Amino acid sequence: MAAIDFVSQLRVLGLEVEEVRSDLIIVPYIIPVGRCRGQSARLGFVGFGDFPQNPPGCLHICPRLLPINQTGGAHPHASVHPSPNFGDEWEYWSRPLSHWAQTERNARSVLAHINHLLDTM
Repeated sequence: MAAIDFVSQLRVLGLEVEEVRSDLIIVPYIIPVGRCRGQSARLGFVGFGDFPQNPPGCLHICPRLLPINQTGGAHPHASVHPSPNFGDEWEYWSRPLSHWAQTERNARSVLAHINHLLDTM
């Protein structure tokens, strides 16, 4: 499995996928949980070529939902960075999927992690 499998799994889940480059995709997303529930967003994924051995980095998102704060610390307010791979209106939340080995290692697991982040912001 590789990047094509991640894209395929997202599509099976009913999501549209815009393949910007072979290592960069954008997914339109309606936030299903939390204080932003129902809001339209775009999720970005980059560097997922070794999927499912490793998950893609999380979370590139547009629009910006949190203020930029590049200092370390706890979610939700710390480690929020600009996301230059995607554009000025994007931000990157440094929230690794550290429990990857305990998941099913698929796109559904990645989205569950993202939804947890969105629900707890």
